[in-house]
Amino acid sequence: MANTAKTKGAHHIGLTVPDLAKTREFFIETLGFEQVCEKPDYPAVFVSDGVTMITIWQAKNAASAVPFDRKNIIGLHHFALRVDGAGVLDQLHDTLKLTEGVEIEFAPEPLGAGPTKHMMCFIPGGIRVEFITPESCVPLSHAYPEALSRVNPMHGGWPHNQSPFHIGEQQVQERLGVRERMEGFMRNYVRDHIRAEHRDFFELLPNSS
Repeated sequence: MANTAKTKGAHHIGLTVPDLAKTREFFIETLGFEQVCEKPDYPAVFVSDGVTMITIWQAKNAASAVPFDRKNIIGLHHFALRVDGAGVLDQLHDTLKLTEGVEIEFAPEPLGAGPTKHMMCFIPGGIRVEFITPESCVPLSHAYPEALSRVNPMHGGWPHNQSPFHIGEQQVQERLGVRERMEGFMRNYVRDHIRAEHRDFFELLPNSS
């Protein structure tokens, strides 16, 4: 299905905070972001993790500013930042518990019934932030080590220069940062044909013609 969206993902997220210095310190010192720009006259600073840029703006009058309230003020409910793996998420939770100005809403836990894990907290400035580790970001060898140890690469593997994945799958892999890993893995384990015994089996199925 063709992508008809007029936009191509988030360029940046802008936050108004009561104490610019404290929120800046949180992103740089605690989360490891880098400052990429500054507007001293506003004042504001722009920080980035290499994927997402966050622009942080000082409230004009912090004492009279309306505090963050996801349930009663139109606008931001929360924003989510992806981390690379459940282990990293647990380590980040341990760090955040000891970070001044951070209030943990809940510790890392499964999201619904799926394998994805996430946690939620309020960062300095009172903004609600989710940290999430989608299962798709976990290397296959880490997620299923025993299963992969029992799989033998097929003779010859994928014989074509063209990728075994269609363009939509490739785009998803690029966004998740696993494109090269998935390409290399699947070229050993994907066929370009159905094995003879499988063809014979399908011919026995009702309405197979």
